[in-house]
Amino acid sequence: MINVAATVEHHFLDAFGLGALGNIFSHVLGRGQVAPGTALGLSLQPLNSQIVQALNLPASTRGVVVTSVDPNSDAAEKGIRRGYVIMSVNRQAVTTPAQVLAAVDAARRAGRTSVLLLVKPGQGPEGFVGVDITGR
Repeated sequence: MINVAATVEHHFLDAFGLGALGNIFSHVLGRGQVAPGTALGLSLQPLNSQIVQALNLPASTRGVVVTSVDPNSDAAEKGIRRGYVIMSVNRQAVTTPAQVLAAVDAARRAGRTSVLLLVKPGQGPEGFVGVDITGR
């Protein structure tokens, strides 16, 4: 059986020149499952100095790192992967998973069907991604 998550992680690390950091990256982020009921099908944790270093990000990078992705989620369909950094939700900066959840809850209460995430894929450029929040 092929470990798809490890294969995807390997390609992600190689794409950003981080292949040598694979063991550190896996150790720092862990291999947790996506928690049931998460707003976007993502498990998140605040950035810390170890993660910033493992991802070779500028020390000034702020946000939350994606530690796992539900493969059936809209976020996965939109290309969000483990190791990506979410910097803002609906143009509001986030530094904790609770802030992400609060922003998603606020969008739902306002009757919105999606949120706009500013995402940084490792060394790649930041980009906006719209993610469905209807729980389809």
